[in-house]
Amino acid sequence: MFSHKITKIKSRIAVALTLAAFLSIAALYHRTAQAQSGATLSFGTQEATENSSSDLWQPQPNAVADNTFHHIWASSPTNIWASGNAGLLLHSEDGGATWDRFNVGIRYNQNNLFGVWGYGDKRIWLCGTNGLILHSPDRGGHFIPQPSGVNWRLQAIWGQQTHGDGIEEEGSNVDIFVGGDNGTVLHSADGETWAQLTLPKTDSDIFGIWSIDDEVYATGNLGRIFHSSDHGVTWEQQVSGLSLANTIEYVWGTSADDVYASAPGGVLHTVNQGANWTRILFPLGGTKDTVGLGGTGPNDVWGINAGGFIFHSVDGGGTWVKQVTGTTPDLLRTWALDTNNVIVVAREGLILRTTNGGGDWSVVLAETVPSRFAVLAPSDTNAFVTGGVADIVKTTNGGQTWNVSRIQQSLMTMLSLWESGQDMWAAGIGRINHSTDGGATWKPVTTLVQPSKGFLAFNGVGGTGPLDVFIVGVNGWIFHSADNGITWQQQTSGTTAALNSIWAAGAGTLFVVGEGGVSLHSEDGGATWVSQNSTTDKSLFSVFGTSSTDVWAAGNEGVLLHSTDGATWARVDVGTTLDLRSVWAAASGDVYTVGERGIIFHITPEGEIRNEGHNPGLGPHGADEGADLFGVSGSPSSAAIYAVGYNGTILRR
Repeated sequence: MFSHKITKIKSRIAVALTLAAFLSIAALYHRTAQAQSGATLSFGTQEATENSSSDLWQPQPNAVADNTFHHIWASSPTNIWASGNAGLLLHSEDGGATWDRFNVGIRYNQNNLFGVWGYGDKRIWLCGTNGLILHSPDRGGHFIPQPSGVNWRLQAIWGQQTHGDGIEEEGSNVDIFVGGDNGTVLHSADGETWAQLTLPKTDSDIFGIWSIDDEVYATGNLGRIFHSSDHGVTWEQQVSGLSLANTIEYVWGTSADDVYASAPGGVLHTVNQGANWTRILFPLGGTKDTVGLGGTGPNDVWGINAGGFIFHSVDGGGTWVKQVTGTTPDLLRTWALDTNNVIVVAREGLILRTTNGGGDWSVVLAETVPSRFAVLAPSDTNAFVTGGVADIVKTTNGGQTWNVSRIQQSLMTMLSLWESGQDMWAAGIGRINHSTDGGATWKPVTTLVQPSKGFLAFNGVGGTGPLDVFIVGVNGWIFHSADNGITWQQQTSGTTAALNSIWAAGAGTLFVVGEGGVSLHSEDGGATWVSQNSTTDKSLFSVFGTSSTDVWAAGNEGVLLHSTDGATWARVDVGTTLDLRSVWAAASGDVYTVGERGIIFHITPEGEIRNEGHNPGLGPHGADEGADLFGVSGSPSSAAIYAVGYNGTILRR
């Protein structure tokens, strides 16, 4: 048994760091600021054209993995968890109004998480594909795998608090059941070890499980309901009245004598511990299977229908009222915090919330797909994108299709990409990774010795070739390798500010930018670094150019800088105070910068500033305000230019 110390991924920030690193690496908390006063460069038209040309940038197909939710659980309005496909795990501390994304670790990010249950405010358990059971004792701070004894899907989890010693960190006061394929029901009386229980039949896959006191229910395909009245020691199969073609996806109750199970077009209900099950049909379009159940008591019960419908009963299931949501994806699970506040999770990463007992429903924005922070296009057909959970998204056909692969042995966010032929580098939080086969496989760099103090966070990577590689990061870190990453030497930057980006104009000529407007330049391969006057105190996030006399830098509050001599900088006013997160310059003289709320600006060789955004995707600011973009880059010919950002966004121009 082992644990991984991982970092909580916020919906607007990939990692929680020190303030300096926060501002420099993933400062995705956004704001609109007053325009900066100061000198600006007279550069053609200084104001962006009024009409956006966002149709130039097209969302890429198949770049987003299936982000279906599978379960939701809450101990209180300030402690709500939702789990789903591909390691999707979200947490809310404000009744479901906002959600933070958590990283369960690179080993488990490819697992679908079918169930989540917890005890108190700190401890949670997850179950999923390949017999996965994970436990976090510290509110998602890290996850410990627990041996389940099986290697197939575990699709349901439910537990109870018992009268243990009252110490939340101890495991003696939980009682947990897990259900899965092949008639699997597992039980843990301590939250650490698991024993397999024996059902009367093992040819049913278990999809739902629920317990109260000594009563335990397990439901699954073939229309089967299993019940135990002695805490899972013995089981009986109950008569559901459904056919072998039906799957009972969910079971839940308000007491031992008030239990509901899902059914086609409605629910099954028992008031005598399953001796008899009564089928109740939903009205007005509820013809598909019910897949989620929940509520606060006998007179407040919710049923979720796979057809996208929500039904509510206030009379013990006697009558049901259909709720109007205005959404189309299949709704899957629900949790009622109280009679007014109810949350529903669904396919396509959809979260619905009502605060007035179903009077109206609103869509809650959340990062259900990892944000993309860096993009690299070595050719017109090949491009690489990395981001929130140490994965690489790659296309080999100019963006027609995308495939996701993982950077092995890496837990943290990758923030920067760079390549030189077949050698590729990915740098980020807690890790540097290296590929020598064009990105087909990746290995961690273990030879760079972590400085004696400070969080290990590398923000930028660049160089001129395999024998001239640079890494920059927090605390003014600059590291150089002259042997393709075998050994590293720390260089003296002369600053403790977080450094965010590095670009090499040629052999020996380097530019670095960072927090607080820091700009560094070297003409001797990093042996010495000279601080330049960037003309701004705003944090700079990106630097790129076409030569030592054509260099660009982008940063906070709409700051875009240009240097035509490699020594001095002038401000280019693009007409925004929104943060600019990345800049890329083409050999043709065209320059692109992207940032907050999906803004995209294009500066032509003639100096015209064109507004080509914003990205219309869902973002943390609202559906109509655009998804933040964090990276932009193109192929050497400029035939393919990509912008990447919030919630898995990948655009191509």
